[in-house]
Amino acid sequence: MAARSPLCRDCDKVVLDPERLASEAKDRKWTIGRGSVIRTSPCPLCRAVRRVFHEDQRTETTSSPNSLGSTDDNRIALKWKSNWGPGRRGAFFVGDGSLDAHQLCFFKRHESAQHMSGVEYLRHNLEGETKTSRIARWIVKCKADHEGECNVKRPEKNFGHAYPGLAKIRFIDVLENRLVELKEPVSYVTLSYVWGSVSTFRLTRANLRRLTELNSLVDVWRMVPRTIQDAIQLVRQLDIRYLWVDALCLLQNDLDDVGRGVKVMDRIYEQSELTIVAANGHDANSGLLGVGEGSVPRSVEPMEVKPGVFLGVYTSLDRLLKSSVYATRAWT
Repeated sequence: MAARSPLCRDCDKVVLDPERLASEAKDRKWTIGRGSVIRTSPCPLCRAVRRVFHEDQRTETTSSPNSLGSTDDNRIALKWKSNWGPGRRGAFFVGDGSLDAHQLCFFKRHESAQHMSGVEYLRHNLEGETKTSRIARWIVKCKADHEGECNVKRPEKNFGHAYPGLAKIRFIDVLENRLVELKEPVSYVTLSYVWGSVSTFRLTRANLRRLTELNSLVDVWRMVPRTIQDAIQLVRQLDIRYLWVDALCLLQNDLDDVGRGVKVMDRIYEQSELTIVAANGHDANSGLLGVGEGSVPRSVEPMEVKPGVFLGVYTSLDRLLKSSVYATRAWT
């Protein structure tokens, strides 16, 4: 492993001690190098600042994102805001406020690691796969605490009320690897994703009977788009049996079948335990970040700026979604 470069003279003045920052509980500001210097500096904190500008360009939806090139002659400000966001915790901000969709946060290397209250931390799961146990806890908490907020109402027990106009509903049975047609409400997950221009494997009249046979999806697995494959894997890990995906649960060459499904699609999503939103990528083969080993991009990995001190860039979910191809869909 290459030796870490030392902090430059200006960045060395920045307080990078979360305990001290938490105890002071006040806003701080440091002026660091000019944009032209930061762009090429080997200083690890300068590199972290560069990543903030990179993320701003990557997720910007306008024609004029912030860039270090536009600030060559200006000295960059690094600010510590001690009372930021819904959690009212501290994080670093870059610039004059135009980059506030991104923060530099301390990174907690291990779930059990001690950390200071009053400091915003990125979580350890950025290093590996999605932690399904955490998602399962979110589902339990949502059911217990978010009645009337996330869920319009609890799932209907009467099939006719749940899905008006449908005599049955199809799901992917992730345990038996096949399609099933049910006439009673069950617990299930829905997938919302971008089809894109890839050749998507679809349910048709010709293959319906075959796909309802046990383990039939195993035989066609290589033709199933990566995003649907990952969704099946995630639902299986969550210990939920059924998944609804439009391409495989509606007969794509039957206008009546598709029409009936579209009419109650809002109810289909509303009645699900949760919806997986595949917001990354540009087509159905992009997959789900965090599902499967090595699927988390290196750009989100933390940076060691001082011995034992790691920083990572946090970008708001709203910013990520607005910059995605998924956000350009006619409806979601």
